[in-house]
Amino acid sequence: MNLHYYGYFQLLALALAAINYRYLRLWKLGVMLPLMIFTCAIEIIATNIHLFGMTTNWPIYNLYVLVSPVMYFILFWNMLLLNKNGRNIYLAITAISMLFAFYDYFFIEGLFDSYSMVFSMVQHIILSFMILSQLSMEEVSENSILSEPYFWIASGILLFSVVTVVTLGLQPYILKKGIKLFSQNFYRAVMPMVNVVLYSCYSYAFYLCRKHRQRFLPS
Repeated sequence: MNLHYYGYFQLLALALAAINYRYLRLWKLGVMLPLMIFTCAIEIIATNIHLFGMTTNWPIYNLYVLVSPVMYFILFWNMLLLNKNGRNIYLAITAISMLFAFYDYFFIEGLFDSYSMVFSMVQHIILSFMILSQLSMEEVSENSILSEPYFWIASGILLFSVVTVVTLGLQPYILKKGIKLFSQNFYRAVMPMVNVVLYSCYSYAFYLCRKHRQRFLPS
């Protein structure tokens, strides 16, 4: 069985999510465990398509683009402090986004559902900024913002989303000019490194959930 180097960081995040699941739930991050399971399963299948009698892994990655936003919307829902109107708007945007994702998946021709991917990443950028702004405005008495699991999760998602949007947006230009990095296609060289950063941030956030569990214990 083959696995790209960033896949080991995904497996590490999965292991830490499973080990610290009870503490993730205290932080309302329980959805991260099924998200990590789904992500690792997608990556393993996509990297070893020959074992499943497939000739291309694009349908596998398209399935990730279709399903993973649901888990991320749950994740952001749990991290954000929204009033009643904010929750209603959030649910409406979520419904519209999922309808577009289903339409893109089943009716828009193309090898990869890039429209849905970019649409989701733009939303993740906005929601991550909201999380970071929320953290910066909260009064932190004993712990700095760097000790907050939400900070590392939002920061990792923000970086990943920005790089993904920029890279996909420049993809036609990159292909036309034949731009490469480390003798590889620019996208294939950059995105694995960004994946390493993303899942390293997740892993550290899961560790912080355990480290600061006493915040939820009775005094």
